[in-house]
Amino acid sequence: MATNDRHSGTLRTDYETDPAQLHGLPAMESSWQRLLHRLVRYSKGLEYRDDDGQEGTLAPLLENHVLTVVADLMRKRLSGYDESFADAQGTTGESEFHDKLETDIRRWAARLEAFIDKSWKTGLNECPAVTVAVQLRDSLKKSLPMADEAEKHGYYRMLRTVRSIQEHAGYYLEQIENGGDVDGALSLLIAYVRNYCSLADTFNQRLPELHTLYQTEILHVKPGEVVPDKAYIVVRPTEICTLKAGQGFLAGQNAGGEDLIYRTDKAETVSPLQCAEADAVYLLKNGDTTGIRRQTIIPDNIVNAVPLFDIHQGEPLSFGWQIESPMFILNEGKREVTVTFHAESMPLSTNKVSGGFSFYMSHADGWQELSGESSVTGNKLCFRFTIEQDGILPTGCNEEVHGKTTDNPVLRIQTHENSSFPLDAVSQLEISEAEIQVHVTGIRNFTFYNELGEVDTTLPFQPFGIQAECGAWFLFGNEEMGMKPLTEVMMKGFWQKMPETVQAFNERYKDYKDINASQFKVSTQWQQGGKWMECNGEPQQLLAFDDTEKTCRTHILFDFKEQRSQTRSLTSHYEYSRDKDGFFRVRLQSPSEGFGEEAYRRKYTETMIQNARAKEKNQKEMPKEPVTPILSDVELEYSAVQRLTDIPKAELFVTSDFQETRFKSRMDKEEDKSLYFAFVNVRGLQSLRMYLDMVIPPQSIPYNMPKTNGTVSLVWEYRKENSWTELSSKTVIVEETCGFTQSGFIEIRLPEKISDKHIDRDGKTWLRAAVKGDAGSCLAIRGIWTNCIPLTAQNGDGLSLAAGTIKDMQEPDGRIALIRQPLPGFGGKQADGDNLLSSHLRARFGNHHRAVNRKDYEQLVLEHFPEVDKAVCIPCTDKGTRQVRLVVFSAGADSVYYLSPSWKLKEIERALRQYAPPFVRLEVLNPVYEELKVVCKAVLREEVADEGKVVRNLVTLAWNYLAPWKRKGTIPELQQTYSYKELHARMANHEDLQTVVELTVGGHTPGTVDFDSSDYIIKGTYPYSVLIPKMEIILLSPDDGIESTEIGSSFIIK
Repeated sequence: MATNDRHSGTLRTDYETDPAQLHGLPAMESSWQRLLHRLVRYSKGLEYRDDDGQEGTLAPLLENHVLTVVADLMRKRLSGYDESFADAQGTTGESEFHDKLETDIRRWAARLEAFIDKSWKTGLNECPAVTVAVQLRDSLKKSLPMADEAEKHGYYRMLRTVRSIQEHAGYYLEQIENGGDVDGALSLLIAYVRNYCSLADTFNQRLPELHTLYQTEILHVKPGEVVPDKAYIVVRPTEICTLKAGQGFLAGQNAGGEDLIYRTDKAETVSPLQCAEADAVYLLKNGDTTGIRRQTIIPDNIVNAVPLFDIHQGEPLSFGWQIESPMFILNEGKREVTVTFHAESMPLSTNKVSGGFSFYMSHADGWQELSGESSVTGNKLCFRFTIEQDGILPTGCNEEVHGKTTDNPVLRIQTHENSSFPLDAVSQLEISEAEIQVHVTGIRNFTFYNELGEVDTTLPFQPFGIQAECGAWFLFGNEEMGMKPLTEVMMKGFWQKMPETVQAFNERYKDYKDINASQFKVSTQWQQGGKWMECNGEPQQLLAFDDTEKTCRTHILFDFKEQRSQTRSLTSHYEYSRDKDGFFRVRLQSPSEGFGEEAYRRKYTETMIQNARAKEKNQKEMPKEPVTPILSDVELEYSAVQRLTDIPKAELFVTSDFQETRFKSRMDKEEDKSLYFAFVNVRGLQSLRMYLDMVIPPQSIPYNMPKTNGTVSLVWEYRKENSWTELSSKTVIVEETCGFTQSGFIEIRLPEKISDKHIDRDGKTWLRAAVKGDAGSCLAIRGIWTNCIPLTAQNGDGLSLAAGTIKDMQEPDGRIALIRQPLPGFGGKQADGDNLLSSHLRARFGNHHRAVNRKDYEQLVLEHFPEVDKAVCIPCTDKGTRQVRLVVFSAGADSVYYLSPSWKLKEIERALRQYAPPFVRLEVLNPVYEELKVVCKAVLREEVADEGKVVRNLVTLAWNYLAPWKRKGTIPELQQTYSYKELHARMANHEDLQTVVELTVGGHTPGTVDFDSSDYIIKGTYPYSVLIPKMEIILLSPDDGIESTEIGSSFIIK
């Protein structure tokens, strides 16, 4: 069995039970008959000398008188004689009971005979005392056993006779006393005895009242009166209104059958204000920060309260930036984008940010993730991604798909959910400059004009027109390019019907003076503000031959200073006009003959005339036909750079659905856990007041209780015009939660009344509370209620009011739409009984309000904290350590494991410090529950049919041994030790088990378990530990393992 040879603590039931109560037992004997019997017994040792000088004792004077005999008979206690004699039937005890009763009767009869003889000798044989004596003597003698009679018959007859005399003893005593012939000395003695008994009886009656006399007359202490119960109600008004002080609310009926009324303590102003949303936002840390999460808190969640900042709760958030820009109008081609953030100081490096960010671009159907990379160069954080030729078409956001509307596409850069770099450092990044670079290739849809008008570029065309003379021109434009600050534009294409090599081209133009491939150059211009601006650089080569591929290409580059981006809406067709930007012109600068069409016609004519006049042998060779410049597969390419005037602000996004949040993106190292509160119906208000109902997280019971390792403080901010502003401590009017570690009111008075600039597009006004310090001590939020009003019972008896009782006002008010009582009453106390007051006084007499020994600490806790059901003081036994641990069990917060919230432990600790010696380090704590894993492998007997029942029985056996308090519903005992061998024996002796193959307790498995083996002691880690077994039962069939058994290994033959 479990052993506990240590101090087990003090229960409240023991504390409130007064062991010094008489319970009806007279402190002094007040029966004169019993006292007379005692005088007779003690008179044998009292000697006297009479006037004649004769000496003797008082015994003969008192012993042989009918009064003393009757008193002796009345003293005889006969209860249980029947049962004892019946139980002794057939044993030697039967004769012992019979002989003892017979001896007593003969002794009483002899004493009466002596009294009768003495009375005859003195002539008093006719007095009533002698008559009574004769009656009693004759009755006693007749009851004596007869010869050859069974013992039991005589015994029961004697027993009945004595009982009959006891029943009529009052009659006999009355006859004796009223006879008037009692000896004078004996009468005087009886008078003295009766007077004494009267005094003793008075003392006995006054004795139970002495403690009350001491309390009221000396200590002037009165029992505690009824402490009225209190309750919170939540009011939903239709408008701002004030409830007067003393406003009544109906709460059923009290014990007297009257209407139970709860009233307001002061005037309360209520409004339609409601808390619509609450969120906990926090960083997950494991070395470097690995994630951000949002835990949505239901403002009214009485049933399922979850712990704050729990890594297993909530949904992931991403940190990042949203950038809206016309630079992201990327309609076609291969689009390469680089976004660069310049920071004054860069706490990151490439190896930390590489792979840590995702890129999303808005398009018609939502958000499209893009592949990209991140890097750090100096103080620059760079993001690069590419949209391939067949990629998405970025568009502006719309309300239905993206939750907002924008004119231009939006790029979202956000961290991965499982990123492994310091997100807190990223959130604190101070961006001084931001830049977007775009490089697009493969644009095929654009507008093209030459001297003949607009040209269809999807087919091969003559860019310089039919003549292609020097000075011929063409221009092109693209609206996408016209909306961006360009730095470079290039037009690419292939020349059709062109000689394949430079030599072939020059051979074609050998008859043309000063015309060869290198002479074809063009100048470039770009239009801005209705004027054509010359591009930088010298005229460019128009023809680019590739002798290897036998092709001829053109690469015309427009290099200029950065353009101003234009704001315009996209159109289906981009027509040229002088007031539009984004158009570029190419003019054929050389050779002077252009492509030689005019020269060819002239030379052709001259040759024909000359050949017509000359003989055949003198005729000239006809000039070769010049090249007609035809372009095909024309593509545009451009680069643009935009330096953002509005630096993008960091934001937090919901990873799963890309939803934007109102949360503050900057997270300081000491403020990486925050609570956000969103209120509605707030316009015109200045004060925001709410009640937070905090409880121990159910998921944390009993193994992961919140622990207080330091102080907790809150830093409050409010959202105004899309930015967060810190509130001074003066604006926090009420803060009773002590950093979300206990229930209480919070009231914030803003610097100004709430207006449109404080309300977001969803109609919500936001508060933020950053938690600084030990957030591990924060409790779970079970409810957040605005317009929460405290009430006090007017005519109650101190009993707690059940939740949901208060629903109506005593006097109906049309301004109040709803009244509800979410929580049961609290703080009430019934009037103290005399017993409880006596317990407090007894404890105070014992400890004198000083904590010296263990009992003192325990009694002081039970006296000052009625909610504590048990206290166990555990002094530290280590040499030189002056520490006292006080373990408290309280069913107030948890009726199963008797756990208290951390704030209550601190409150108890503060209260007891004033009674403890200054050198003692006091620690008040909860019991620590430890999970003990027990694995039992056992072989079933063959005839067992219900394996589930066997498993349940084995689990019950282990629980009854290791944790019987759980089954009984009692308070656990501390410092318990358990025997492994005993647990093994309990399991092995189960009738349905053939054998226990293996029993592992807490990872420990002894090799053998027999009479000679040493035992393994099972106990908790700490003196204040309580073990809770976690069972795993593995049942094996009788045939398991037979085929693999080997003689010499598994079997030992002795």
